Amino acid sequence: SDSCEEVLSGFVCSNTKYTYLNNLKCQKCDQGCSSCEWNNVTKCFSCFSGSTLDIINDDCVSITCGNGYLQESEQCDDGNVFDGDGCDSYCQVEQGWKCFSNGTCLSCTLNCLFCPDSISICKQCSNNYLLSEEGFCLTSCSQGYYQEEKTCIKCSDNCLSCNAQECGSCEPDRILFQGNCVESCPAGYNQIYTIAGKECIHFTQPVSYTHLRAHETGRNLVCRLLLEKK
Repeated sequence: SDSCEEVLSGFVCSNTKYTYLNNLKCQKCDQGCSSCEWNNVTKCFSCFSGSTLDIINDDCVSITCGNGYLQESEQCDDGNVFDGDGCDSYCQVEQGWKCFSNGTCLSCTLNCLFCPDSISICKQCSNNYLLSEEGFCLTSCSQGYYQEEKTCIKCSDNCLSCNAQECGSCEPDRILFQGNCVESCPAGYNQIYTIAGKECIHFTQPVSYTHLRAHETGRNLVCRLLLEKK
């Protein structure tokens, strides 16, 4: 017959009208393969029980951690079963490491627990450390950032300190107005100097500069004089 009604496991026939591949006979797949490519019997698609598919070389190898082959049940395989080198004795990636398909494992940046994309870009920091938007682990958020849970998030433009809702202080060339940093106060608002910097305050009646100075605290007065000197 020139047709095949059923292909036995571990054999392959042509995918064209099921005609036999080699001299009208089915060819046996490579050792351990339960199915393979019809014109390349060494390229396995699936394996018999007790073996697993090596996704790099497309062949079937025995399921053994530490044999240097990255198998379906493994996150890594560095060719040994020692802990502490990035790939543990169960072929799972250890905290603070990134492992590659060639078996190499490299440590993440300092105080980083998880860096799946790049060793220089952290996704989760150790306890008592905060994750920056750039992927670094910090003891506290830098100026211009605020903390939300264990992450440092950047404030809006020209803002030196903030929370999730609004800015609390602005850069020296900006004035704080209703939680935002502006270049000048809108009509009906006057600029005053506070410990945090310049701020727009609404007054119902015109207020003289002398009145503003009279209501400053001693510390605010020093801040104002220093800013005016600039």
